[in-house]
Amino acid sequence: MYSKTSIDSFMIESFNNNIKNVYVQIRSRGDALYKSDIVKMNSNVQSNFDPLSYTILLGKLLDIKVHAWINTYLIWSANSAPNDNNHLYYSNPDWFESDYFGKSDIEIKLENIQTPSWEGLFLSPNNSNVNTYLLRLVKEIFKNYPKLNGIHFDYIRFQDDFYGFNNYGLNDFQNKYNFNPKDIFRDIFSSRYGWTNSEIDSIKNIRINYNCDNITSLIRSIDSYRDSIGLDILISAAVKSDIVEAKNRWFQDWGKWIEEDIIDFVLPMNYSSNNDIFIHRINMISENLDSSFSKDKIIMGISIYNQDEYSIVEKILLSTISGYNQICFFSYNSLKERNINFKLIKNNYNKRKYLLGE
Repeated sequence: MYSKTSIDSFMIESFNNNIKNVYVQIRSRGDALYKSDIVKMNSNVQSNFDPLSYTILLGKLLDIKVHAWINTYLIWSANSAPNDNNHLYYSNPDWFESDYFGKSDIEIKLENIQTPSWEGLFLSPNNSNVNTYLLRLVKEIFKNYPKLNGIHFDYIRFQDDFYGFNNYGLNDFQNKYNFNPKDIFRDIFSSRYGWTNSEIDSIKNIRINYNCDNITSLIRSIDSYRDSIGLDILISAAVKSDIVEAKNRWFQDWGKWIEEDIIDFVLPMNYSSNNDIFIHRINMISENLDSSFSKDKIIMGISIYNQDEYSIVEKILLSTISGYNQICFFSYNSLKERNINFKLIKNNYNKRKYLLGE
């Protein structure tokens, strides 16, 4: 149950650990944890209670910035259909994502056992009606909560490179480029049919850029609207930490978002407990972004659900040594369930920060 008591506990815990920014989820699976005329309030919210408004109030009192966390294209993941008959699951089945074989997410039998990597049902970024709807949601949030410090987008990506074949998007792509993107998977564009490697790469990039641009257009629209109404609400996103794979596999071109300055900062989900993998992903960011970009636009996401306090300190040091001085821990549930000791993290960090030349 989302209540004043549960929010009090969360905010006071953050205050006691000197956390300056919190990301509070206000949209999980096509629902709302805030007052909305568009989306139904989550059934777990205490009656006549506005969780977001109350959190913003506490944030002002405790000097903690509140960022509203939205699951963007992920829309459902339970093992049964939504109870709300007005949910997009029922009202807009044509908005859902489809895979290469033409199977829409709406066709998935939720009661069946899914693969371990299955995340849920996704809306299609290639259906322009989806982005129009999402922009409408954001506009309502901006209007109703102008004192919000930031809006944060999670799952602002495709679920994998095997997706992106929503019928609306498929038709739009063919009208623009005069070929079916499925032909790329069918190996129609192959050297055995006379295509050069350069031509094959160019054709593949057409699809990658098309998918990326449909997500980027949403970010661009939100940034433009925010600026047009003069609100000081920061725009951020949780992103895949391998910047190259993020674009080529999940069509999440967050490097472009930074370089175009249409987003205020991103949080790479650098959640590996392995130091070599962790630093490799950091190096990939530095190598693939223009040297003039501000590293303040990167807040390094560090996991606390799969490593102990000493490993967490190592990740903080690796980030700071690389010039990324801002960090974000994921997640609060892990803090509570695993009893992560922030005092131990601080003490160990202070003992080892000589590595930074301090």
